[in-house]
Amino acid sequence: MVLTEQEITRLYRVRKTVMQMLKDRDYVIVDHDLNMTLSQFKNKYGENMKREDLTINRRKRGDVPIRFMCFSLTDQKLGSRQ
Repeated sequence: MVLTEQEITRLYRVRKTVMQMLKDRDYVIVDHDLNMTLSQFKNKYGENMKREDLTINRRKRGDVPIRFMCFSLTDQKLGSRQ
C-alpha cells in the first residue's frame, strides 16, 4: 500500500505507543523497537509497506506463557471511522 507522509507518521506513532504500553505491562521489548525514530521506521518499512509487516508479536517476561499479537485489518482505510 502506498501511504502519504501523514499516514506513515500516524502508523509510526501508533507503533511507538503500542511498544511503550507493552513495555509498561512487562512484555519483552528490545530498545531498538522502543526507541525507533520516524526516519528508522521509514527505512525499515518503506513507503510501500505491507500491513502484515507491521504485525507485533511479543511475549511476556517470566514463566507465564502469555503472548501479545497486534495486526492491522486489511479491509479498512487507515484512520477510518466505523
